[in-house]
Amino acid sequence: MRKSILVTGIVLLAGIIFIVAGCGSKDSNPVKGNSGVPLVLKVTPSDGTTDIPRSSGIAVKFNMPMDTMSVREALFLSGGDSMLIWMDSLGQHMMMGNMTDMADMMNRMDSIMDSGRLEWNARRDSCFFSPDSVLAPNSEYMILIYGSIKGDNGMMMDMEMGGKTSNYEMYHFRTGQ
Repeated sequence: MRKSILVTGIVLLAGIIFIVAGCGSKDSNPVKGNSGVPLVLKVTPSDGTTDIPRSSGIAVKFNMPMDTMSVREALFLSGGDSMLIWMDSLGQHMMMGNMTDMADMMNRMDSIMDSGRLEWNARRDSCFFSPDSVLAPNSEYMILIYGSIKGDNGMMMDMEMGGKTSNYEMYHFRTGQ
């Protein structure tokens, strides 16, 4: 009888330990908290800024060294009339339910992207995109970072925004005169 009580006690204690160990903070996210997952820490110009000098470029800060080729292939800058036409087209496609193919969106983005040079710091955790030409005056610009970006460790970027997962991050700014 004592042996069965002892075994029952051990099983109950093990169950309690198992339950308590499984109860972590609801805020803990194993992917987001993992330092092995690349994240965008800062984009300059930041979303919604205005009166940006026309000679400006784009600075992006990551939490880790990055696979530079994947960033070059997935970082886009576009502005002026071509960007507005693309955004209108994107809106029409989404309203009609036709924007299920991300490749179509990226092909359209490639067609209106401003060309330029991408430079990296020594740690490869920050880059600066310099457009080949001066930005248009008093124009809306969009920075698009597509989710195919990888860290130097091969891990894909965590594109979680506001609790929803998307395939990109988008920032808008307006140039000055």
